[in-house]
Parts: sequence; C-alpha cells; structure tokens
Amino acid sequence: MKLPGVNRRQLLIGGGVGVGLVIAFNLWPRTTPAPQGWTGEDARFDHYLKIGSDGAVTALLPQVETGQGIWTTLAGLMAAELGIAHGDIALQPAVPGPGLENHALGAGLQVTAGSSSIRAFAGPVRDAAATARMLLAAEAAERFGAPLDEIDISEGAAHHGGRSLPFAELVEAAASRSAPRTLIYRAEVDGGVETPRLDTLAKAQGSWRLASDVRLPGLKYASVRIAPEFGAITSISRGAVTLPMVERENWVAAIGDDWWAAERAIAAAKIRFTSPGLDHEAIAKSIDNALDQGGGASLASNGDAQGALGAADQPLVVRYHCAPIPHAALDPMSATARRRADGGIDLWAASQAPAALIAAVAEATGLSPDAITLIPLPFGGHDGGALENEVAAIAATIAVETGGAVQLTLSPAHAARLDRVGAPMAARIRCTPSDDGRIGGWEARFAGMGGLGAALQRLGGDGPALDSDGAVPPYAIPDLTVEQAAADLPLRTGYRRGHAAMFHAFCNESMVDELARALGAEPLSFRVSMLGGDRRLAGLVQQAGLFGGWDSTRMGIACASLYGSAIALVAEAEPGGTAPRVTRLSAVVDCGRAIHPALVRQQVEAGLVAALQQLSRPAPAYRAAMPLQRAAAPGLARLPIIRVDVVESEAPPGGVSGLAEAVTAAAIANALVATGNPRLRSLPFAGQSGG
Repeated sequence: MKLPGVNRRQLLIGGGVGVGLVIAFNLWPRTTPAPQGWTGEDARFDHYLKIGSDGAVTALLPQVETGQGIWTTLAGLMAAELGIAHGDIALQPAVPGPGLENHALGAGLQVTAGSSSIRAFAGPVRDAAATARMLLAAEAAERFGAPLDEIDISEGAAHHGGRSLPFAELVEAAASRSAPRTLIYRAEVDGGVETPRLDTLAKAQGSWRLASDVRLPGLKYASVRIAPEFGAITSISRGAVTLPMVERENWVAAIGDDWWAAERAIAAAKIRFTSPGLDHEAIAKSIDNALDQGGGASLASNGDAQGALGAADQPLVVRYHCAPIPHAALDPMSATARRRADGGIDLWAASQAPAALIAAVAEATGLSPDAITLIPLPFGGHDGGALENEVAAIAATIAVETGGAVQLTLSPAHAARLDRVGAPMAARIRCTPSDDGRIGGWEARFAGMGGLGAALQRLGGDGPALDSDGAVPPYAIPDLTVEQAAADLPLRTGYRRGHAAMFHAFCNESMVDELARALGAEPLSFRVSMLGGDRRLAGLVQQAGLFGGWDSTRMGIACASLYGSAIALVAEAEPGGTAPRVTRLSAVVDCGRAIHPALVRQQVEAGLVAALQQLSRPAPAYRAAMPLQRAAAPGLARLPIIRVDVVESEAPPGGVSGLAEAVTAAAIANALVATGNPRLRSLPFAGQSGG
C-alpha cells in the first residue's frame, strides 16, 4: 500500500556520528529543539523515533498512558512496520513542544482525550517507522550492490542472499539520505498487531511509576487547601501550625517530612472559604431552567420538525436528567517538583495536556517555559482526571520558594471537593411517528455545562465549550431539530471520558426504544429500518442481534457512531437492590482497521465494566457548590457475562476507549423495560425506582 510522498515538512530525518538515525513525526521543524537523553540528572527527550548508533530502537510518543494501552498500540505498530520484535523497541514519552498537537480534536493542543490518540497518531508514527525501514533498506542495497526490493529488514538488521548488516552499521549513513518520495508499508501490518501489553509486567511487579511514587534526595512533602474556583479564602489559623507554610491568594500549603504530618498541619490551620450556596437540588433546578428557556446553539436541523410535531395528536414528550458524575481514579492527584542549581524546575507529574501544563507552571512561577523540564508520567485513572492537573503549578511554586524538592498530594476529601466532574445535564425530546411507522418528527433540546471542550478552552485551545458527541441521532428522520443550551452555574466541571456521549446516547436510544414499544414495533428492526443511510451502523445492529441472541421480550439494545468508530450493544438486566443487576452484555464494534484487535476488545470490555460501576454508584451530594466525598461504594458484586466481537473493516482506524460507555446506560434501561420494569430516565441509576 502506498501513500502520497513524504517530504521534510512532514518528517525530518537527522542523526550523525554517535547519534544514529532519528525521525521526527507530525509537523517540524520546531524553533527551539529540546535536547534528548540525560543531562546530569535531568531527563530530556525529543520528538523522535530513534535508532541509536548501537542499533537500539526507541519510540518517543506524545500520548499519555492512562490504562487505555496507547503506548503498547503505537509502539507495537512502529515495531511491526520497522520489522523488529515488540520487545526490541524501547519507549519514552516525548518532551512537550510544537509539532505534537492532537489534530483529531482540532484544539491546537497536545492532549490525550476524546478517544483520539489512534486517529491522531497512528498514521504519523507508522510513517516514521516506514521511513526508517526504507532508509535502512536503501543504504543496505547500496552496500550489498543489490536491488532495493530484494532487501529484507527484520530482526534489527538488513538481509540479502545470506548476508546481513545490523542496524548499528547502517543508521548513521541512512540518516544522511533523503526521505523516500513514496512510502511503502508492510502489507501484513494492515491486519493488525498482537503484542503483549508493555505495562502489564511492570504493574504486576509494582514497578510502574506514578507521580506519587517519585522519590528524590531531601524530598519534602506538602498538603494543600485550595479555595473554591468561585470563592476565596477567608481565614487561616496560622498560630496552630508548627510546620512551614507557603501561601498564595487562593491556596495554602503545609510542608513536612512526611505527607501525613503535612496533612495534619494544614487541617490544624482550619482554613475557611467562601463559596456559592448551591446544593444538588439547586443544581438540578438550574439545569432544568436552562432547558426550558429559549436560545442555544443548533446542532442539526432538517425538514419541519415543529410542523410535524404540531400536526401530531399526541407527540411523545420525555425529559431525561444526568447528575454530576465525579472521577473515580485510584491514583491521587500528585506532582513532584525540584529546584535546580541553574534556577530551573524539574517536574514529575501526570498530565494529559503536558505542553499546557508547562505553560501553567511558567505562569505560576514566573519562570520561562524553557527552564521547566517536565517528566510526563502515566496516570492511574482511565476517566480523564489528569487532563487538568492543577497541583503541578502549586508544587512548582513551593519548590521555587523553598529552593528544594517537594511532593504535593491532595487528600481524598479535598480532591473530591475540587474535582472537575462530568457536567450535570438535562434533555427534553419530543417525537412522533410517521405514516409508515417510523419516526416522522423529532425535536431534542439538551442543556448542560462544559466538559472536554471547556477544558480545552481553559488549556488554551480552540473549539466549543459544550460537548455534542452523540447528540444528533444517527437515524434518517425527515423532520428533525437538535439544540443545545448552556447552563451558567458556579460549578467546576470538566472532561470525564465518555460522559456527554453516554448521556446523549441514553436520551436518544431510550426515546427511540420508547417510541418503538409505543407503536408495537420490534425495537431492533425499528432501528434498522431508519438506518438505511448508515449501512455500517445498520449492519452492526443486525450483527449485535445475532451475536447476543436477540429477544425483544428480555433484552435491550443501543447503538452509536462516535470517534470514527461504531458500536451496537445488547444487554440483559433485572432490578437489583440499589441499581440494576446486569447479567449479560454483548457488543459488536467496528473501529475501522483495528491496529491491535486484542486491545480493542480489552478496552471495550473495560469500558463496559467502568460504565456499570459509574451507573451503580449514587451521585455525590453537593454543598456550597462543591461535591462532597462519597462513602466508599462496594464494587460490583457480580460481573455480567461480557462478549465483544470486533468486526473486520477497511475504514480508517477509529477511537475506542470511550466507545463502550456511550451505549451502556441506554441498553440497560431498554432491557429493564423489555422485562416489564419502569423506564429509568436519569443517570446514574443508583437509587431510582425500578433500578
């Protein structure tokens, strides 16, 4: 398979004596290239696929590993394209800088979010690996005096007619060659790679390092109280604190020889705040008010929905609600900072937007971004909680003021109050059938607060604040309008993986199911009849029915097209004690050309389990516009039988990590109705009648 020519605007080839072959991906050149390797004790990386002068291959990737397997997938893709075993490629995070923007999100930022990593970087990293392989092959062909198409690159060497040259003997000369005009990919890689996860062994052995695991000589520990975003600090009992403190206008930190001492000291300071007097009931009422008021943005409009609904005798009118949903990461929000002798800062932190984090630290400390070395670390949470790491700037500020090394970690209770939760939302949908028994008129209005879009704006990116993933139903409805209104509330909301997509699909797929059953139509066939223009999704719905042994009297179904992928899910559920008891989930997924099919299945399975846990936990109570820490909820007493089928597809690779969350709630709600139980119209499910 061939692609258009690659030139130096897309890939930069470099290297030389003692360096080897380096290939940068995405946009290049940068104005201030960062050094690579170790300078003293400072880790510094660059944006390369690097084959060292010793033949060692290193992939340097811009995306953050949060458990979604992106390091394994991208590194495995590069290894397969280069022709080496997955165990022969080392992996390092790329230093933040221009040229690593995630163009799949269109925000102009380096960011790991929105199920976008594969869409943004599978192509560029494969290009880099293919370029390296072709340069090595060209150099070997010249030395062997053989045709280029007879050179085999495999196992870290070039081979021809029983002769071999290892990468170490080729890379420096290969680095001086021009980029190939046309890339030729390995055909076998198109079928996907099946490599073990690179992080499994480290996690099993306890050597997988998170931000709170960093240890440095002379390290001090800090605990902090941060004022609410819409409030201020009003009083501090400084006389009760015997440990050193660092104060700024909106936060106060205590510093000790261990974290517990620092936490006890900051608790003794009895810091008081002002905050808006908003509880969970007021939040729900305000969202409903935004829903009922006029205005907002149009997401879709065709035909005459008002006319179709006005002519109907009794259009179906339903409201849906979603409470704020907190993050559920086990990894505490933490950062470690050290002041260097040259006045700069070394910073160890997890961030799904590392370049934006450096900018925030520079603003907080007054340092130049070039004086800040960020060592990006993985995050122990799958649901997006590290997109906005606000403790890193505080840790860096403390390190600058004290001149030493400090690790700042939020207490669980304070972290809960500061959590940028998945936004509260509400919807009102009106629909009516057409004369041919399908949906004729559809009017949907959503109201809520910012999620991923608002977070990207805060980080300096572009795009709308409100997330619209899945808000427009995928069906061919002749008369349709979809609107979205913003609710202006003093709440901290932000990115939570799959959150908006789950609510939108919950509303749309529940409403379609409700109308089908009101008409006496079979829910699966009812969907397929309106998906004629989306053959991909129509086929998935039919395959999911076969795969799950569809029975409309005891099962529910939901489908969605998101992130360049599509999914259909069949669920079986029954009422439980505090939430539905789900017994079986059968998902069929089309994610385009699956780069790592095993990881696709794993991510869909994990997404289904995460969604079940999210739906089974009660929403947090709110006081003074802040969520209170919830009591530890019991885990799922019993996991359902989960089956996932990944279909073969020639579509471009799509995103997967947030796909399963989108359809889980709707499929479960529809399954409960199929067995004669009341319909659930609010998220999460915990505590609802019928749950």
